[in-house]
Amino acid sequence: MIPYYADNKFELHALPELQQDLKIAFIGNSLTLHAPSAEIGWPHNHGMAASQTGNDYAHQLLQLLRLTPAQAYVRNFYPFESDTAIAASHMQSLQDVLARRPPLIVIQLGDNIGTQEQLNSFAHNLQLLVHAACAASPNVFCVSTWWQSPPKDYVIEKVCEIYGAHYVHIGDLFGSPDNLDRVQPTYAHGGVEAHPKDWGMAQIAERLFRAILGRLLGMTPTGA
Repeated sequence: MIPYYADNKFELHALPELQQDLKIAFIGNSLTLHAPSAEIGWPHNHGMAASQTGNDYAHQLLQLLRLTPAQAYVRNFYPFESDTAIAASHMQSLQDVLARRPPLIVIQLGDNIGTQEQLNSFAHNLQLLVHAACAASPNVFCVSTWWQSPPKDYVIEKVCEIYGAHYVHIGDLFGSPDNLDRVQPTYAHGGVEAHPKDWGMAQIAERLFRAILGRLLGMTPTGA
């Protein structure tokens, strides 16, 4: 078994509207977007477990980039991480998005993997996604796992190297002594509680922002 903290198998996520003035696409798991689920005590429709929509990492990054939600595509891509059977259909569902050639694409996947077989599937699926994303956009950023997992992070980083995407490490944040999210429990469900709250989301947004600036300015930002 590979150490991991899996999301619940919640697949009832509506397809987001494709905006005309698309500037950035977020493709991720529950950290990026999770629809309301009474079963786990999650009432919101944004990145788990931010306190409100504006505080998840996607919306905080939009603010840092001076973009609006109307210029973003935010998609929960579960169970693409570990299921090769749905890879083709999920990739097909992104064709209109990639055809718009968004200037920025953020890929945040990998946490929902618990076996070597799933990791193999993830490596296959992530290559499909990153290859297509890099063909469509000059600026593709792949985030490491939140619950730091060296085997999965190795796959993410290597796929970035192969296709020319940019790897952004965030795995040190969860266990950081500075992590304010862990001071006071907010959610009864352990899985929800372990997700990044407002502090963690702000740190992820900042890491991505520095990486994006470094890419656009031709520099390698510290900590990304």
